[in-house]
Amino acid sequence: MILGVIAMTVAGGLVTLTSQYNAAIGRRLGVLKTTLIFMTTGAIASLAIALLTNEGVAGWASWDIKTYHLVPGVLNIASVSAVLMLVARQGAMLTTAGMFTGQVVTGLILDSTGALGVPLIHVTWLRIVSAILLIAGVIIVVVPGTLKRSPLSNRAPIQATWFLPGAMALGAVNGLMQAVNADLGLRIGVMYAVFMFLAPGAVIVAVFTLLGTNRRTTGAGKTLGFRVRHLLPGLMNVVVLSLSILLLPTTGLQVLVATKFTANLFTAAMVDLFGAFGMPRYALSARRVTGLCCLVPGVILSVFR
Repeated sequence: MILGVIAMTVAGGLVTLTSQYNAAIGRRLGVLKTTLIFMTTGAIASLAIALLTNEGVAGWASWDIKTYHLVPGVLNIASVSAVLMLVARQGAMLTTAGMFTGQVVTGLILDSTGALGVPLIHVTWLRIVSAILLIAGVIIVVVPGTLKRSPLSNRAPIQATWFLPGAMALGAVNGLMQAVNADLGLRIGVMYAVFMFLAPGAVIVAVFTLLGTNRRTTGAGKTLGFRVRHLLPGLMNVVVLSLSILLLPTTGLQVLVATKFTANLFTAAMVDLFGAFGMPRYALSARRVTGLCCLVPGVILSVFR
């Protein structure tokens, strides 16, 4: 359990860096091309690792895949695009906080019912207090601080309060997707589960990108401007997804979400504080520090069963 918490802490930091880097690339290449590179890189990398390690090769014919296992791969494209747009409009802290709240609630419900292959973890007063602390910490964190325009950004930030319900709903959906992916990973192998999660979205985005390119007149729109470093977010995403799929059956969804998103919020606080990747700058007030500190005991209490 302790090793799982440490691993998800690292994964949480990677989530913030991935989303921020993707948002920065998106401003250069556009959302569609950025999403295409992100998903295609992850799909190819995960399939290559699965084939090189012979993961599940002998059991291909006996794979027990249900129809609902295919849903996350289809929904993933909408999720990634929504995150890109939300981060660009309301900053990393607020997007992360809204999604975090949705996932904490979903994790508590799924753990208590054992649905979708999640290990059954009965609701206790410690887990309830943990959820309250986590959500309270997030609410404190999202209280608007002093907003400054980043010197690297030409976009004026939009008030985030209008987008928070959408971020919370997106977090709940992502929590369900994680549970389904973990169940699929137990059936066919972790890397194949990552591939099946990313490949459908890569194909869908490729089609839309080609259609958009064909309709665009010569010289119009954004140029590709591809760089090898643009592959990095997709590779980091494979690490995050594989760790989540591998560890969820052991830790349960609430612990996984709490640990990963707490690290995510701390990293996001630093990104917003310094306006990294050309994002709007948010002052790190004492109130936000207090909110972040509420998350730590929330994570610790969520470990107890």
